[in-house]
Amino acid sequence: AEITKEAIHRGLPVLNFNQRNVSEIFEFIELIARLVNQQEKGRQLVAAYQSELEKIAYAAAAFNWRPRVFFEEWNDPLISGIEWVEELIELAGGEPIFPEFRKQRKAKDRVVEPEQIVQRNPDVIIASWCGMKVDINAICSRPGWDAIGAVRNGRVYEVPSSHILQPGPASLTDGIRELHRILKDVTSSAPPPGCS
Repeated sequence: AEITKEAIHRGLPVLNFNQRNVSEIFEFIELIARLVNQQEKGRQLVAAYQSELEKIAYAAAAFNWRPRVFFEEWNDPLISGIEWVEELIELAGGEPIFPEFRKQRKAKDRVVEPEQIVQRNPDVIIASWCGMKVDINAICSRPGWDAIGAVRNGRVYEVPSSHILQPGPASLTDGIRELHRILKDVTSSAPPPGCS
């Protein structure tokens, strides 16, 4: 925001984007294609991404159960996943445990308490800390988190932030593929008691 503000003050032309869900990512790609007079290439690119997402969703529909997923976007405070990440988790075969926060565009509005995560007891924890390597041991050793199924069963994973936390092509390719791979591995084992 500050860079944009400074550029405007200097009299530079500025286009500011703030896409927060998969649909907005597609709109952003098509807008950039129009700006460089490559509308058809933009449409083709979006169609290719949509086709890839559909293939992954089709493959995920064959899972014998859908794991409940906590996506940890940041560790202090704990921040749940932004909308496009939660959408990709669903397409990849999981169920986000904080669907009520997905539409919150600001990170501060997606802050959750550790106890909430214990109460919702995710089957899988996927962490991606922007610009920082995830410390899986630190996640697993949080007080009371040994009661969480994901921790007890060794289902805590990292997806690099460059693959999932940028609202663009990387999340629609590398990011969703990694989510799908994790969830496919998890669902190849028996579901936890009580799951259908």
